[in-house]
Amino acid sequence: MTGRGDEEPRRDTNNDPVSGEVVQDVGGRIVHAQAVYIHRGPLPDPTDYERYERVLPGSANRILKMTESEAAHRHRIEMGGQFIAAGLALLAVVGGFWLILSGFGIYGVLFTATGVSPMVYAFLRTQRRTGGGERNQTGQG
Repeated sequence: MTGRGDEEPRRDTNNDPVSGEVVQDVGGRIVHAQAVYIHRGPLPDPTDYERYERVLPGSANRILKMTESEAAHRHRIEMGGQFIAAGLALLAVVGGFWLILSGFGIYGVLFTATGVSPMVYAFLRTQRRTGGGERNQTGQG
């Protein structure tokens, strides 16, 4: 029996709880089903979190502390980047005005626009994300 359709169907049932894979013989046909669960976030899924605690008592608290520490670190790094970006934008604006006052008008305008445009872009992106500011129930300003 080497032909493709001549093979005997598997009669055993393999249910793998780790991968969620189920293979079984149903009416002479092999049925293969697989479930995939994807979780994204700083903390494990609650059921996994509970399993960690069962396997190693105290590990859930350690995971939570590690996540809080990582969030604080990320916040400090992002704030530093924002201060650097603001400083560079301010430097470009001041430099642009200096160029304008020194008689290099077009270069000064371009230099100033280079400093202002990222701030305007960030403001508009934030407004779009938050819905354009506060509005009353009727949708008017």
